[in-house]
Amino acid sequence: MQSSGSWTWLPHIWSIAQGLLAMAAWSQLREMSEAGWLPHHTTPLDLIANSGGDAGAVRSKLSEYYIQNWCDVRKAIEYQIEGYNVDEDAKATLREALDAHEYGLYRSVCRLLFPEIDRLLRVEIFGRRTGRQSYRAIVEKLVSDKTLDDFLPGGWYDFDYLGHLTKAMRERSVSKFDDRIFGIFNPVEETDLQRLEQDPIPNRHAAMHGYISYSSPQNSLNTIFFADYIFRLISTFRNTRRANRG
Repeated sequence: MQSSGSWTWLPHIWSIAQGLLAMAAWSQLREMSEAGWLPHHTTPLDLIANSGGDAGAVRSKLSEYYIQNWCDVRKAIEYQIEGYNVDEDAKATLREALDAHEYGLYRSVCRLLFPEIDRLLRVEIFGRRTGRQSYRAIVEKLVSDKTLDDFLPGGWYDFDYLGHLTKAMRERSVSKFDDRIFGIFNPVEETDLQRLEQDPIPNRHAAMHGYISYSSPQNSLNTIFFADYIFRLISTFRNTRRANRG
């Protein structure tokens, strides 16, 4: 399924997703998406399974879990960070975001992590820290020589991240599940603001330009989880290249 110059299977990705609806993992992804949570290795999946498909229950139970178990959650995230093949600036910034979340500086988390994601993607894709590129161009180059499996290092639970990452490359409302995803890198128009204000998953454009104040604990954690995915993804790409050279 390798592509030469373009991700030829991308338009069909949500057809593939629909075929996974019978899987337990996909059902949990759907419930988390409806509740406005990104999946993460710290997610207590048993709480989702016991929520009866109620999005409100999933949202509140996960919110309560992350408050009550924050120390253990933070340790788990920091442990993962240490093993990533990314530079120390990226690791230090994610640790600072964890500090900000711990002290209730939720708005600061979004405004801290999105620029670091920008920087890391530029370094990974273009080999430089400077220069402006559209996010469509960044994502197109990122996926141009890779397969679907390359973007799912954590298995099918990474599918939601992939949707948010690549949404700007596709038409909106490709499927019912896809319609729930606005896209973290999508540009924002005036008509989008009301929807985004209700979405606990921050949009990079809205956060960086101050269109929306993402100041809730759920906003903060979703941004941390997305940064964790991007760092893990880049680490996987780098490790793969190093293994191929070896």
